Amino acid sequence: MNQDAAAKSRGVSRSTYSRWELDRGQGPDVVVGFKTITPAERCFLYRRRAGYLQKDVAAQLGCSRYWVNLMELGEVDCDALLWFWEQ
Repeated sequence: MNQDAAAKSRGVSRSTYSRWELDRGQGPDVVVGFKTITPAERCFLYRRRAGYLQKDVAAQLGCSRYWVNLMELGEVDCDALLWFWEQ
């Protein structure tokens, strides 16, 4: 689903939905509809919006692409990714 369709389904403007994805002005947790976006999901959204591949982020962090994948899935601690995107 693209941003326009997601925004329409939640009854908000595309710019509001975009701010939710970018976590601007919503505090530590972003609420989209009735679901709270986890830190791991925020990292995934940061990467997709920046146009990076997991292997690109992994190279900059000095870890494997698989480890970045696990962080984005929330299966391991994603503090390194949050630091990478929010520094």
